[in-house]
Amino acid sequence: MNPRRILHGGVQVLLGLCHTKLIKAHKQHLGGGIGEVSGTHPPASSRLCFQVTKRRRTEERGLGQQDYTRRIISSPYTSYLGFEGENILDDAKSFIGIHLRHHLGKINIIDPSLAEQVSHALELPLHRRMLRLEAREYIEAYARRVDANHVLLELAVLDFNMVQSTHLSELQDMSRWWRYMGLANKLSFIRDRIVENFFCSVGMVFEPQFSNFRKGMTKLIALIIIIDDVYDIYGSLKELEQFTEAIERWSMDAIENLSDCLQLCFQALYSTVNEMAYDNFKEQGVNTISQLKKANITKQALDCFDQHNDLFYHPSIIFRLCNDLASSSADLKGDITAKSIPCYMNETKLSEELACEQMRNLIDETWKKMNKGLASNNTPFSRPLMDIILNLVRTIHCIYQYGDAYGAPDNKSKIRVLKLLFEPVSLIKE
Repeated sequence: MNPRRILHGGVQVLLGLCHTKLIKAHKQHLGGGIGEVSGTHPPASSRLCFQVTKRRRTEERGLGQQDYTRRIISSPYTSYLGFEGENILDDAKSFIGIHLRHHLGKINIIDPSLAEQVSHALELPLHRRMLRLEAREYIEAYARRVDANHVLLELAVLDFNMVQSTHLSELQDMSRWWRYMGLANKLSFIRDRIVENFFCSVGMVFEPQFSNFRKGMTKLIALIIIIDDVYDIYGSLKELEQFTEAIERWSMDAIENLSDCLQLCFQALYSTVNEMAYDNFKEQGVNTISQLKKANITKQALDCFDQHNDLFYHPSIIFRLCNDLASSSADLKGDITAKSIPCYMNETKLSEELACEQMRNLIDETWKKMNKGLASNNTPFSRPLMDIILNLVRTIHCIYQYGDAYGAPDNKSKIRVLKLLFEPVSLIKE
């Protein structure tokens, strides 16, 4: 047999065993949330009883402050998996948050690494974090624990670095494609963000076997951003009407009267979409170019979206509000585009701080609605598609957590990109 296949199979078995052990360990902390993820819906009261019971057992067994804290910080993770109307979980989340913040200083004296976990959990819950970036954060945090299993740690580091190497190779391919298109050099008004585009694709699907998805999504995001900039910054009303008509006709003959910039944009869109359709036909034997060219959605598809609109509407709301929160100060200084926070301030006469807090509350409520939709089994959409939707929203939180990492990347966002795509995790030696 091929030695490489034997090694690959062995690694997969080891990773599976490690994953199983981790799942068993975390079931003790996330019992309420596991049912929701799997599509069952235990009532909030039963989940609260579960947490209370765990606390009593902890105290009865005489576990120390560190063990109790490790268990209690899992409770906010579970509460963020709740649905709309589960007020008991909201109360529990609020109480636990106050409790942990109050004792954070004491925890830091006893165990600095545990205090770091508490701060991390309070800042943004695990359910809303970008999976691949969170994996690296967890590896690095686990390495600082005195009770770390170094064999398991080394395996996790090797796995992360191997997948990162695959991602880096894909990014190099995307960079070559972007340079070949020449759009950044010829269109000075567009955002040159190919690395950030690929970062988003990894956030949506990181598994190495889905390379084609990440490449296709990176190209798609790049083209969406270009067209967005064309409509927002560059084109006049007449030019944009002609550009829209050319896209609807999907013909090179329709761009003769467009400016050079808009002709270049259309050619980039036209060639990329046709190339993706060709690759799909070559690999899957399915010709999708006719569907890609159609401007009108079918009645069957429209009815399907009408019946399951929430799966796409709620992520869009979170996207919009996270973006607005990240750029609220800039919006108040003269951005002519209507945004949620200035509009809400104008309607309610509230301060910027209170308006932002209200938007955060709205994000929380929208997450609850989305949680219920994603946990439902009554949907025509596949589980992989629903996972992509969830991971997209997680990536949105990552991009806008400390500001607009896409429009105005700062040092924190650059460090995240480096950690995810460029800098391997250092191997830990005993």
